[in-house]
Amino acid sequence: MKLTVFVEERVFVVLVVVVELKSAIQKQAIKPVRTMGMPPCKRAYHGSTTIADTMFIFGGYNYKKYAGTDLYAFSANRKEWTVVPVAEGSALPMSRSAFGFFSFEKTLYIVGGHFWEVTFQGIWEYSLKTRLWKSM
Repeated sequence: MKLTVFVEERVFVVLVVVVELKSAIQKQAIKPVRTMGMPPCKRAYHGSTTIADTMFIFGGYNYKKYAGTDLYAFSANRKEWTVVPVAEGSALPMSRSAFGFFSFEKTLYIVGGHFWEVTFQGIWEYSLKTRLWKSM
């Protein structure tokens, strides 16, 4: 199957491989996970990291727009998505994609990335204790 994509007046042909999903799931014992809560929008080039049983998702791009500055958490134990609250008056990092994202103790860190033609340098940190973002 071929899918033609138009980007900036150039034509790209993308080959799409169709996999029999049911067969793949049975052979590899992959099972869909039912989750609760509102998951983040579909996105690519986002950051994800974990602390204990919780995965955090930030940023990214969904091929129409940037995903924004919302921070999501997924609890593997509860199988639940939540939006991570940010304290009122907190600074916010700009939306971005293709960045480094890691955690240490109870703090999340964003390193670099880009937004359209702007490339970022520097580090942002988010404290799970204070719920504040700050540029380092």
